[in-house]
Amino acid sequence: SGEAAEDVYLTEDVVTVTGYNKNQLGNQEITVEYAGFTKTFDVLVVDQVKIVRFDLDSIAAEDYKYGEALRLDDATAEIENLSGKKTTVNITESIVKGYNAQQLGNQTLTVTVAGFTETIDVNVIDYIDDVRLVEPSKKTYFLKEELVLEDSYLAITMASRNEAADVQLTDEAVTVTGYDKNELGNQTITVKYETF
Repeated sequence: SGEAAEDVYLTEDVVTVTGYNKNQLGNQEITVEYAGFTKTFDVLVVDQVKIVRFDLDSIAAEDYKYGEALRLDDATAEIENLSGKKTTVNITESIVKGYNAQQLGNQTLTVTVAGFTETIDVNVIDYIDDVRLVEPSKKTYFLKEELVLEDSYLAITMASRNEAADVQLTDEAVTVTGYDKNELGNQTITVKYETF
């Protein structure tokens, strides 16, 4: 007759739709029947993430030294889908945001996996990178004379290159050994400070 027919929606009672199973993953062929006509189309049913459980304890187990890379060896996330399928993924630097190994102090990191996000705090600390001994000016002593260390000190260089106070050799954190005022001749003096 040439007249336009009225649209019929697939949800109407006069239409039969078969072939869809919401609990079956993968491609499915859907069959539509109406007024003696049959048509088909394909749909894809995919799994959906239900929850992500993060295990990030190894990342913040202890302070980071200035310049140290993130410790990610044991950091994981378990992804559980609606289907019940569980997958464990390793946490990598590419999914951790907010870490700067050259920034001292507390930092809040953000870890995102499959649309789920977790935050964790870490702390970056400075440490002594080098110690330079500024030797005492007095190098010759008389027998029985006490060792003079007042003009000698340790020049401390921090890893961050931030300034650190010089440490006098008379400081209680410094150990000076090898001098015997009762012995004649050359003597080797050893200075120890922390791990140096």
